Amino acid sequence: EAGAGYMAMHMQATPRTMQREPLYRDVVAEVNEFFGDRLGRLQEAGVTAEQVVLDPGLGFGKTVEHNLQLLRALRSFKDWNRPLLLGASRKSFLRAFAGGTPAGARLPGSLACACWGVARGVNIVRTHDVEATRQALSATEALLAQNLERGL
Repeated sequence: EAGAGYMAMHMQATPRTMQREPLYRDVVAEVNEFFGDRLGRLQEAGVTAEQVVLDPGLGFGKTVEHNLQLLRALRSFKDWNRPLLLGASRKSFLRAFAGGTPAGARLPGSLACACWGVARGVNIVRTHDVEATRQALSATEALLAQNLERGL
């Protein structure tokens, strides 16, 4: 009734059990199925699609490979015509690319995911490192704009 927004984030299992052997037949298809189901249930409850933001839930019940598959498929989630949120900042799956560094040292991987996401249509980036992410995304958006001007 108040028109509040709703974040539809995919997560397999519960926070306590989500990382115990996450298993999917097709993680991208299952996240898309979740979005379709959730949007339908929300509509039945009186929440309009315009109130909903989608989040594939990187790191929530997913392996490194699942997260990479979701990152590769970000454009497919735009088919719902809803804003897309990406929250890769400091996620544990980034350790696979950083030699097991602690969360605070995962900035390079976090920035790479944020830039990749924006280049693939992500509208909202959740981050711990606001200034570094802002700078990286400003450069990414400038490069993308230049490519659009050139028809690339």
